Amino acid sequence: MIPQVNIDEEIVKIKTITIGGRRMTKSVFNQILSLGAFDNEINFKGDKIIGFVKDTSEIKLLFIKDGEIRKCSLEYIMKLARLNERTTFTDLNDIERNLGIRYFDYEDVEELRAIAKEVIPSERWSYLEILVSNAKSILQTLTGNQIFIAA
Repeated sequence: MIPQVNIDEEIVKIKTITIGGRRMTKSVFNQILSLGAFDNEINFKGDKIIGFVKDTSEIKLLFIKDGEIRKCSLEYIMKLARLNERTTFTDLNDIERNLGIRYFDYEDVEELRAIAKEVIPSERWSYLEILVSNAKSILQTLTGNQIFIAA
């Protein structure tokens, strides 16, 4: 006997951006200027978050700054949000360099594959935990705000 399969119909809401009455296309999206959306403490510095677009290889934040639409990669915000006690120094250094949040001179670190928490001062780690919390909060606000663009 074959088990019965039920298929329920679901209605899904897809969010798109309309500019001048027309849906945003990939071509228009590619022309949007990039701009850093976060300050050194990972606070949003734009006027309004529109949502995020999953581009071919990365996730981009779409936002308004001074009345103009801008985009920003979320790659390092996402990496910062995943920072934990097993993160290597090399990975931490890469995150800090790309987000412009480097406050500590790491030239004394001899083993770049060392666990970051073990080689940096505890007060710096405590500060990083605050930045991680800020990054997680930003990503949480984006939940349900994916924007789809027309081909």
